[in-house]
Amino acid sequence: MNERYEVVFDVCAVGYRHWGDLATGGAVTALFILIAKFQERWPLDLFGRPWRSSPRWGWRFAAVFTGMVGLATTYDYLNVCGRLRGGQALLVEGPVHDFRLEYDKAQSESFFVNARRYTYYAHDGQAGFDTPMLEGGPIRDGLRVRIHEVDGQIARLEVLR
Repeated sequence: MNERYEVVFDVCAVGYRHWGDLATGGAVTALFILIAKFQERWPLDLFGRPWRSSPRWGWRFAAVFTGMVGLATTYDYLNVCGRLRGGQALLVEGPVHDFRLEYDKAQSESFFVNARRYTYYAHDGQAGFDTPMLEGGPIRDGLRVRIHEVDGQIARLEVLR
């Protein structure tokens, strides 16, 4: 039997996917800095005294939060990609069964392959595969897959064509 698997997701080939999150955090930080810089020109009684210190603390919080998100997502990506390239990923192969698509606002999906359960949420911030069926994800019941797993994340997903 000539089985030909096609790679539909590879974390190393896709690369770091959270630039948008970092750009949003940077924009919020910049907005708070601008507000703090120009608030002296605003009338004091317009927003009240508590408003005066909010932008100064806001930009610090936004900068620290953005930095923490950047560090966490970068570490996750480098860890998953490095372990996949280093051959430290667990290989699970077989048909998908008990596929469940949750129509909640998190858009979660779960399925089993050889008694191993995989669950992911659309755009959950992890480096691994997270494309739901509603956005063109390939996972379906009965589909034969080969999964390279790192810490519960799908680092490489191959489907039988």
